[in-house]
Amino acid sequence: MTESSTHQQLDRMITGYWISQAIYAAAKFGIADHLKDGPRSVEELAKATSTNADALYRLVRALASKGIFAEGEPRYFSLTPLAEPLRSDVPGSKRALALMSGDEQFRAWAEIDYSIKTGKIAFEKVYGKPIFDYLGDNPDKA
Repeated sequence: MTESSTHQQLDRMITGYWISQAIYAAAKFGIADHLKDGPRSVEELAKATSTNADALYRLVRALASKGIFAEGEPRYFSLTPLAEPLRSDVPGSKRALALMSGDEQFRAWAEIDYSIKTGKIAFEKVYGKPIFDYLGDNPDKA
């Protein structure tokens, strides 16, 4: 492997959370659910999700570049096989995993240095209790 390709591979790993957070945002706003009946314009999606059309366009276009969603006509998006599991109404939906990974887990992982220094669980530092207690107190997150 050349130094250039090694650096590029490491760059992708370092910035990998950009994609996971974009998937989280798409899941949070239910983009896949809004596209289940076919392609829609970004303007329609923005209205349905109470989001900014230009910001939403950048999000969905970025995910389309990774094979999640597809842009047909300019600013019109549809589901891809990779986006289907982000729907909330399909068996084996990954929407809940995307939501928890992008919210609670992401915040806890941001404290990894705390865990490494102390040996304590970062989730408990961030949320003040063990994960299953937190989920018990927040059934919408469970």
